[in-house]
Amino acid sequence: MGTLASMGGADTQLPGFMGAGFFIVFYVIFAIISFIPSYFLFTFGSKTKAGIEAGVNTDFENGLKNLKRLFKFYGIIAIIFLGFYALMFVIAIFGGLASAF
Repeated sequence: MGTLASMGGADTQLPGFMGAGFFIVFYVIFAIISFIPSYFLFTFGSKTKAGIEAGVNTDFENGLKNLKRLFKFYGIIAIIFLGFYALMFVIAIFGGLASAF
């Protein structure tokens, strides 16, 4: 972090809130968010395989339910990102209008 802050010189150092603690919290949150779809995909694969090998429909159905959860999770994430993109688009428009006057 110290090397990153000193690369740009004294004028471009990182703000106070972007210290090592900020990056640690960011990566922990990102790891948790990344774990959720991985867990759904693993559970889908293992339960579906067990259901097919044993011929048990309930295991197979539970595996497919986890696939449904995976796609629902990705859909929610996509909606959140589309909302952020729309928000940034509106902010950019207002910023352009404000700079014109």
